[in-house]
Amino acid sequence: MQLPEYPNKEDLDSVLETLDAFPPIVFAGEARNLEERLAEAAMGNAFLLQGGDCAESFKEFNANNIRDTFRILLQMGAVLMFGGQMPVIKVFFFPLKRIISVTI
Repeated sequence: MQLPEYPNKEDLDSVLETLDAFPPIVFAGEARNLEERLAEAAMGNAFLLQGGDCAESFKEFNANNIRDTFRILLQMGAVLMFGGQMPVIKVFFFPLKRIISVTI
């Protein structure tokens, strides 16, 4: 597992408290839907495409890189769906927000 080191525990705790106050990024219904779709992939009835930049430095974390990575993964999904003739479950990862988009 790749975890950053945080030298100041008080600052880390403060940030985590702030983040805990925000509403969830993914709602329960979306999580249940993803779980059902992942079960389809596990049974061989769909293909799971998972990608993104979950461990890059925050210096490269900007709108252009997110857009470009998102575009490439969507294109890969289209190719896989056409070639494999089955649904593609696309899961994209980015720092902080982790899963920012699940497209079914």
